[in-house]
Formats: sequence, structure tokens, C-alpha cells
Amino acid sequence: MGYEHHWAVPAVVDRERWVLFTADVRRLYESLPERIAEHDACYPGEILDIANSSGEPGVDITDDQICFNGYSRPHELFVLNRVHGGTLNKFGEGGGWCKTARKPYDLFVCATLLALVHHFPEACVASCGSASEWRCAVELFEKVVGPVPLQGPWHRLERDEDCLSTKD
Repeated sequence: MGYEHHWAVPAVVDRERWVLFTADVRRLYESLPERIAEHDACYPGEILDIANSSGEPGVDITDDQICFNGYSRPHELFVLNRVHGGTLNKFGEGGGWCKTARKPYDLFVCATLLALVHHFPEACVASCGSASEWRCAVELFEKVVGPVPLQGPWHRLERDEDCLSTKD
């Protein structure tokens, strides 16, 4: 096992909503703090840098896919496809998972999954992370996009510290 996130989405995601979704993911990427919050239990104060599928700095966001990893602390590639080409579940959904081992890029994975459910309420997200482990992603999402979706592992959060205060 390990620390991971899972999601299920329709086998083919509506293109118009995908465009809005990826615009928010770009905004979230551009708004990431430079470092993980000092009060974060894992990797406090570490640089938060993202790599594309080639391992270079940046994120891949296309008409059909979002793909990224950590740059200085990579783990498992996060890949979300608009059209799912693999096996579908019994509800006709595609999906995926990503093990992040709570490394710094987990913040962007969680924020991206929040955007997924925001734009596709029919999507389902599950996580090994507790609500408190989603807190920084929720605060980033609320700052950049707006209120978080009510369904998911991020609800019922206690916000006693500002996760986004570490950006220089």
C-alpha cells in the first residue's frame, strides 16, 4: 500500500468542462507556494517544485491529460486522462491512483483532485490522507478557485494555521 489517492471519473470527460478544469489546474500550479508550510508534518519547509512527464520543471496540461510529479522529491507520476482507455469499473467509470508518499508535490495532487470534483461532481475521490492532511490543498483551492466541494476526504477541517504563508 502506502499513502495514495484514488479517483473515478466518467470514461469520457466532457471537453468543455475539461477546458475549465484545466484552466483552474493551471491557476493552482501558478499559485503553489515555493515551500511546504513549516507546520506540515511531512517535509516542513521543503521546496515545492513540480516536474512534467519528462522530469523537467513544469506540468503537462493538454487537451486530454494532466501529468506531473515532484521535481526534487519525485515519487509516482500523477496522470489524469480526459478519455480513459483502460478497464472500466462496474459503473462504466475510468480512474486512477497516485502514491505520493506525502512528498511535497502531494499538495498539488490534492489541489488538482479538488478541482476535479469541483468541475465534475460525478467524480469520486478517495485518499489515505486525513482531512488535516488535505488542509493546505483546501486553503490553496479556496484562495485560487473558490469554495471546495462538499464531498470527499477533505471536509470537516480545522484551520488553525495558514498553510500558504510560507511563500517568500
